[in-house]
Amino acid sequence: MSIGTLYSYPQNPRSLKAHIAAKYVGKSVEEPVFDFPAGLQTDEMKELFPMAKIPVFKTECGKPIFESNAIAYYVAAQDESVGLLGATAYEKALVQTFMSFADNEINPHLATLLYPILGYYKFDKDAHTAAASSLRRSLNALEKWLITRTYVASEQVTIADIVLFCTMIPLYKMYLDTITRAPFVNLNRWFNTILNQPNVACLVTDFEYCEKAVVYDPAIHKPAAAKEEAKPAAAKEEAKPAAAAAPAADGKEKNPLDLLPPSSFVLDNWKRFYSNNSEVDSIKYFWDNVDLEGYSLWLASYMDNHLLKQTFMTCNLINGLFQRSDRARKYAFGSFAIFGEDNNSELFAIYLVRGQEIPFELADTPDLESYTTKKLEINDETKALVNAFLTWDDSIEGCSFASITNKKFNEGKIFK
Repeated sequence: MSIGTLYSYPQNPRSLKAHIAAKYVGKSVEEPVFDFPAGLQTDEMKELFPMAKIPVFKTECGKPIFESNAIAYYVAAQDESVGLLGATAYEKALVQTFMSFADNEINPHLATLLYPILGYYKFDKDAHTAAASSLRRSLNALEKWLITRTYVASEQVTIADIVLFCTMIPLYKMYLDTITRAPFVNLNRWFNTILNQPNVACLVTDFEYCEKAVVYDPAIHKPAAAKEEAKPAAAKEEAKPAAAAAPAADGKEKNPLDLLPPSSFVLDNWKRFYSNNSEVDSIKYFWDNVDLEGYSLWLASYMDNHLLKQTFMTCNLINGLFQRSDRARKYAFGSFAIFGEDNNSELFAIYLVRGQEIPFELADTPDLESYTTKKLEINDETKALVNAFLTWDDSIEGCSFASITNKKFNEGKIFK
């Protein structure tokens, strides 16, 4: 029996909330093919839905409901005995808590991270970095909450689980790749539990977890307006004489780091020397040749050490960062070190980078947002720290990890 009509576009995760709720309460929701935004511009629809946003819902009596959470709640309320709204006053409050949490602590950060890739927003590096950090805090909060809980608000699925699950679908499809989501054991278990509920699985078919996070590329991911303007702009370019072409021979913009004054220190030469000589000889080569006007040294400290479990999992975490940092290899060298033991470890890294700031190619890597970074001033203490990261052995004279940790070195990896 249909309880109303939902107006949206196909595969909208916001609309999915109502459809899943309908499965639980044994009702159906009609969703006809809808021409958006033109379909909301009729006099009737303007009167019912003045905000002109989707999804919107018209009950069987013709009454309007907008906002996807409210629509899903209305559907869930069709049979309260099913328990989607919570059984006690406390559970009902938790249902409201996690519906709000999805809207306020997940969705805004998701939008900032993913909408530029989808062409909805213009990319903003600072906003991206802040959103990634805020999202990580939100995911950590959920991870902790779910340690002793199967569902977020009750001993069974509630509308809060449904809303939160639907909100997080784009994250698990595009952002939370194998390595990034690895620390969130309880959150992953919860998401998979909801995904495999019969009333969910029948609607969310052939779901594939993200294997490699989609990273913003300005050459590919342009705002819709920019895409529309691209053709006339190109036409104007064609009308120009050949002499007015871009200065680069291949037509590509040069990386700002390639425009820096030449450095006496050649990064590729250093990487080859480090790979083919002893650690002690490498230390001498490094300090004899490094140009600290053309390059800078940075300490990166992992912020979520409490989430690190098995050492091999931490190694996988580092490997994932390396894979997503390929664009930075031309401009950076790094040494990562794990200290301590399983379930009680710390993760640090030393980076040598071209220029005096962390390059965009490295800073834009989602994983690096899980680290605090500090530019190193060169003194005896920092030299001893850098030497220790080059050797992974603080028993060698002039090498010491003491300035960052008292834990014993466990395992390391080199980014080059």
